[in-house]
Amino acid sequence: MFFPRKRHSLSSFILRPSSLLLLLCLACGNRKDGAADASGEEASSKPAVTYPAFDQTRAFAHLEQQVGFGPRFPGSPGHEQAKAFLKQTLGRWANRLIVQEFTEASEGVTLHLTNIVGVITARTSPAKRVVLGAHWDTRPEASQESVPSSRARPIIGANDGASGVAILLEVAAVLAAQRPDVEVVIVLFDGEDYGGIKGFEYSLGASRFVSEMELRGVKPDWMILIDMVGDSDLRILKEPGSTGWLVDLIWAAAPRVQADAFVPDTYPSAIIDDHVPFLRAGIPAVDLIDFDYPFWHRLDDTADKCSPASLKQVGDVLLRVVYQELK
Repeated sequence: MFFPRKRHSLSSFILRPSSLLLLLCLACGNRKDGAADASGEEASSKPAVTYPAFDQTRAFAHLEQQVGFGPRFPGSPGHEQAKAFLKQTLGRWANRLIVQEFTEASEGVTLHLTNIVGVITARTSPAKRVVLGAHWDTRPEASQESVPSSRARPIIGANDGASGVAILLEVAAVLAAQRPDVEVVIVLFDGEDYGGIKGFEYSLGASRFVSEMELRGVKPDWMILIDMVGDSDLRILKEPGSTGWLVDLIWAAAPRVQADAFVPDTYPSAIIDDHVPFLRAGIPAVDLIDFDYPFWHRLDDTADKCSPASLKQVGDVLLRVVYQELK
């Protein structure tokens, strides 16, 4: 039986039975009005919407620019440089930019974190709202290196961090050029990858966003997370903790844009990632992730392991879902 590589520790990758039951119950909620059913028939019967193409070259340049800042863990010079770049770039396309700054402390260490949120308003109002999310921080230690002396070094995170952000920046450019019928909130989460270090949890940024989303007026009807989606050998399986009808909608959309990296197989266990706080808040959410990545949390998670074509497949699916399927 196929078993994906550990994303965090074994205990955090495989949920306890009670937690898995909670996630699966949340995932089985009723289908929202206007969404395609599992067969995709409703989506395919809608009038076709034309929209600008996803530019894979520009998306890959966004990946390379992030990598060029070096490791981007909280407190590093690269973290500050990347934050400035992301605020400026997402702010160029968003109708409203929210900079959500906060701190988290554990074992005498205080992390200064920033979620960067871009709101792209719908073509008409009122409209439903979808969050598209990815984490922009990188892990401060290469915990999966085989040589113990190398594990204390920080990773570059070309795939685990930069790939999802690169896609969402290009998606934002497309959405700004032609606004969709749904409001899109692009959230770049900080503090996802500090979990297990100095007593910190994973998904610090996602948890903080969810705790304040109603106050800030950005509570979504749906949430789609992308993580580790730049692998040149991209293969995205269904994540079993995700909301079932939303998974079906996305997988029905993928062949319509020739995104063959979306395969019908399912991971054997639910994955802890930034979609979990949304599920716990009762929001339908999906984690799009290629977990079988041999360079995960290693020093050689570098840009040469990623592909512009992989970024395009995921970007094309997101655009199809936003413009055509979520109504």
